[in-house]
Amino acid sequence: MHQATVIPHRKIIREWLAPIAHKNTAYAVCLVVADLLLFGLTLSAAVLLAQPALQVLAGIVTGLVIGRLFILGHDACHHSFTPHRRLNRWLGRLVFLPSLTPYSLWDVGHNVVHHGYTNLKDFDFVWQPYSLDAYRRLPAWRRALERVYRSGWAPWLYYALEIWFKRMYFLSTKLMPTRRSIFTADCLLVTGVAIAWVVALVYAAFATGQSPWWLLSVAFLLPLLVWNALIGFVVYVHHTHTRVAWYAQKRLVGGQLLCFDHRAPDLWRRPWQRAAPHHGTHGTPCRHERAAVPPQAGTGAVGSQITRPHRDSALFLGLVF
Repeated sequence: MHQATVIPHRKIIREWLAPIAHKNTAYAVCLVVADLLLFGLTLSAAVLLAQPALQVLAGIVTGLVIGRLFILGHDACHHSFTPHRRLNRWLGRLVFLPSLTPYSLWDVGHNVVHHGYTNLKDFDFVWQPYSLDAYRRLPAWRRALERVYRSGWAPWLYYALEIWFKRMYFLSTKLMPTRRSIFTADCLLVTGVAIAWVVALVYAAFATGQSPWWLLSVAFLLPLLVWNALIGFVVYVHHTHTRVAWYAQKRLVGGQLLCFDHRAPDLWRRPWQRAAPHHGTHGTPCRHERAAVPPQAGTGAVGSQITRPHRDSALFLGLVF
């Protein structure tokens, strides 16, 4: 374990990251088209393959492709995808649709809350820890639910219920007092996509002589389950390690700046694990963050804190992304 080390100022980190924080519209559009085609291909395979086992495999891969699309939407939402802000917004909405993510509400929860107040207790709401006293004051059903969430087996359930359903999908005025028409519009958009997706699968089931329930399970519920497990696991390991700090008052850079020295091979270092460069400047696209650490930060305690991935999430996601 490294001793406490002074982390470089955010301005210094931004200087390090400037050479790779470039944007290319043509490349970005090609990425979107390629991954949407891949999504269509894997989803079609889940519907049309003859063997149920292969359909299940295709459904799982479809969920992983949803994760790839979401990474592009993440960059678009940070306006690090293309130089054009309006294009970023529309591309972001497009690639968020397979995960049924309302773009504007995710923008608020991620850009405003998470990046503005990273690991600030009672504000950054993702996987916020409880003190022992606070946990004991919870009702019995909530304590049981928290134990399930944090068991390591149910981050998918946590993300689906606590983040997507409560915080993004037609969220209540209690959680989001500010009401904007774009919030409702984005929720209606993803609802329409979900309905169209279900209707298309039911039609395909009758057209191919399959059970509608089977196709809905393997080509709708399973990809979304895999996606929720993917994103839920990533945010779980980024927020809940015992060395991740949570704060009672705002800090310049929150607890996620400190990634830990598990010394995973470079093969496994993928965009989702490089929280430090991304929190240093949002203008660094996730797809460039493998090149985001300069030589002067690559060794010693500071270098380890800035560069090392979370090994658990890296092993889970490395070959996919």
